[in-house]
Amino acid sequence: MKKISKELEEKLINTPSNVGVCKLLAENGIDPEEYERTLPDSFMDKVNGGYKSFGSTIECPWCENGDKDEISYQIWASMWTDGASKYRCRKCNRYFKVGPYGTSKCYDD
Repeated sequence: MKKISKELEEKLINTPSNVGVCKLLAENGIDPEEYERTLPDSFMDKVNGGYKSFGSTIECPWCENGDKDEISYQIWASMWTDGASKYRCRKCNRYFKVGPYGTSKCYDD
């Protein structure tokens, strides 16, 4: 996997969306598609096209939406977290994080 500076990594940790992550990578001279090719197969196996369930219902803390069809898993944004996963609620278009300590709100990009 391609090396990323500590400064950029800190920015990525605080970025809630896939779009924001790809934008930051590009602004720092890293082609997101090229970077994706350097990721191990074990990471790419986690990409499932949307909702990632941990055995319980994922609910948006902004609008309390729990419809899995309206919640998208932000795979790129979740790469730089400590076991947490980031999501976007399509109903209210806000971002949130679900981790070992529960659900927390993220601020929009």
